[in-house]
Amino acid sequence: PRIRQPVLMVVSESDRVVEPGAIRRFYRDCASSDKRLLEAASAGHVIQIDNGWEDIAASIAAFIKQRTPEHT
Repeated sequence: PRIRQPVLMVVSESDRVVEPGAIRRFYRDCASSDKRLLEAASAGHVIQIDNGWEDIAASIAAFIKQRTPEHT
């Protein structure tokens, strides 16, 4: 994909909706030079209510905060 903006993707082996391999391929092919793949080992598809959501939310918040004008 021709995405050039920062990209954060969250993948879980327990996701029964989106194949984890598809997420990894999309991440690999993403053109953004600022990208991160976050592995959510114990989560399913709905990260906000699955196991470990607090750590995932903190990682997402940190990713966004690092890219806001006052932190760049």
